[in-house]
Amino acid sequence: MKSSIVVVSENYQQEAKEFRKHLETLGHRPHGAKVKHMMLREFFSYIEKRGIEKITHITTHHISEYYQYIQTRPNKNTEGTITLKTAFHHMRSLLMY
Repeated sequence: MKSSIVVVSENYQQEAKEFRKHLETLGHRPHGAKVKHMMLREFFSYIEKRGIEKITHITTHHISEYYQYIQTRPNKNTEGTITLKTAFHHMRSLLMY
């Protein structure tokens, strides 16, 4: 299934691809690496929509805003919002990056 997450910046796309390769090199299972890759892409999409074009321009404030957003983001598979556990996994993926 193709992702609905759109990342326009080639730099962000490349960073996400390299992150996935790095995780697989470290021994993460392919599915786990893919999920973390998708979570990073979602963060990059969020950042792009706010006009941040370079990774070096991302601040802790942006990450805090993303955390607030992700806690209230609609769940794509069921009704309601994502669980706090899933929000934590999103943030954990950012930390790993």
